[in-house]
Amino acid sequence: MGSAFQIDIMDLKDRLIGSLDTPFAGAVLFGVHVDWHIVVEVLLVAVIGFLLFQKSYQPEKRPLTRK
Repeated sequence: MGSAFQIDIMDLKDRLIGSLDTPFAGAVLFGVHVDWHIVVEVLLVAVIGFLLFQKSYQPEKRPLTRK
């Protein structure tokens, strides 16, 4: 009985170590393994680029007082 208990403990230890070795943030998009931080960085660069290339706001050129 002690041997079976020891095998169970060793199996549990191997499962815990194996689960900690797996990547936490990962996905497969279109068959390519990517990490989510890369997806967030690309999205951030796209938003910054979009905001930088937008036309700047300029108010209408009209007199401040009515004549």
